[in-house]
Amino acid sequence: MSGAGAALAALRIAYTSRSRIEIELGDRKASLQGEAFLPGFGDLDFLIHRDQPRAWLSGAQFEPIPEPERVALQNAVLALLAARGWRVAVED
Repeated sequence: MSGAGAALAALRIAYTSRSRIEIELGDRKASLQGEAFLPGFGDLDFLIHRDQPRAWLSGAQFEPIPEPERVALQNAVLALLAARGWRVAVED
């Protein structure tokens, strides 16, 4: 696995709600805003907003997430949740 891929292997889903998914990677945390859907209505369980996550929080440090890393994080979250049986996508 490449350096970035190996680092994302440690990504953890810390919390989910109707409007966000919180992730952790080491001591950094980020939140992906989106929308949950009622079971049985439509094809998705959760839709992640395209511009999420925007920043890492590490203690009091705020670190903006560049687009390539954002896309990699979205893909990692999609894979983790799909493995749990969720139907999830990132908005177009």
